[in-house]
Amino acid sequence: RSSRERLINGCDISDTDQVAGLLAFVAQEHPDLDMVLLNAAVTHTYKLFDGEDALSHAEDEMRTNYLSAVRLIDELVPILDRQADPALIVTTSGVAFAPDITNPTYSATKAALHSLTQSVRLQLERDGSNIKVFEFMAPLVDSPFSAGVISGMKMPVPTAVAELFDGVERDELELHVGITKDAYEALRESSDAAVRAVNAATGG
Repeated sequence: RSSRERLINGCDISDTDQVAGLLAFVAQEHPDLDMVLLNAAVTHTYKLFDGEDALSHAEDEMRTNYLSAVRLIDELVPILDRQADPALIVTTSGVAFAPDITNPTYSATKAALHSLTQSVRLQLERDGSNIKVFEFMAPLVDSPFSAGVISGMKMPVPTAVAELFDGVERDELELHVGITKDAYEALRESSDAAVRAVNAATGG
């Protein structure tokens, strides 16, 4: 099948061959691409030291949540750099700086992605690039991804999307939304306070 036919059913960004197909498709079909949103993620909800294979979970999450972003950013920046007003948007989470203990290795991958996003932003600035690098530190969103989390603090998807693009319009490069903003404010008090605030919200 052609790259176009394969992409109709989506792309597994943890699969090297599929990502290569995606990048070839973008280069051929969308050379004028001026905005990229990296939003894909996988998580495993479990307790540490409770018989779960934390290493296996971490390997799965790191491939999808972090390593795929490293590759996609590296390959897509040259395309974005050719455009007049390009933007790169990376979705992380409040767990990047205050981990959810029910999703411990997922939280670690988001911390890594937060650090990478900051590095990308500074390096592009020093290179004279006009790419704006946004980090959407997403709240707990009421979506299939968070179906297993019992919480009254989930934000509806349309609200989260509106918050994201409102922030982009304001050129707010690091967006703290919903309970992520609460965790960020708690972090100013202490890192322990931030961790406790996040886990009170997620039931951890």
